[in-house]
Amino acid sequence: APKIIPQTNTQTLEEGSRFKSFCGLIQGSEPLQFEWIKDRNAIVQEKGKVNIETTSQQSIIALEKVTSKDTGNYTCVVTNDIGKDSFTLSLIVKVPLKWRYEPRSITVTLGAEVLLECDAIGYPQPIIKWFRNEPFEQLITDQGVLKIEKITL
Repeated sequence: APKIIPQTNTQTLEEGSRFKSFCGLIQGSEPLQFEWIKDRNAIVQEKGKVNIETTSQQSIIALEKVTSKDTGNYTCVVTNDIGKDSFTLSLIVKVPLKWRYEPRSITVTLGAEVLLECDAIGYPQPIIKWFRNEPFEQLITDQGVLKIEKITL
């Protein structure tokens, strides 16, 4: 049965970087068939984005300008008449923080209820915390939404 050269299990890249992985053999008789899979779905060539180069003994996958959508588990499977082998690596794409809802100042009436919202995306997942006055008092929130039951001075 074919045997793949061991690889690192995780690659962490910045958004916009190029991802490249090599799938080569220690042993295995031809003919060999290589396949790349991402999260259980076969990967196909995509001009300008996904390039797969395969020879009789190896396969190389390259992704151009990775985004958060490229984060996932990539598996190389090699098969011949005797059996198969595979290896999986995790790609983590770090994405800078971007505001989905940026916090803003609002005017409210005394005694009213108010919801203050903010949300951000990025990887690793941003943690949103609300603070009040100085010294800072951390306020407990639910997913970036701060609910104040009754406005007081």
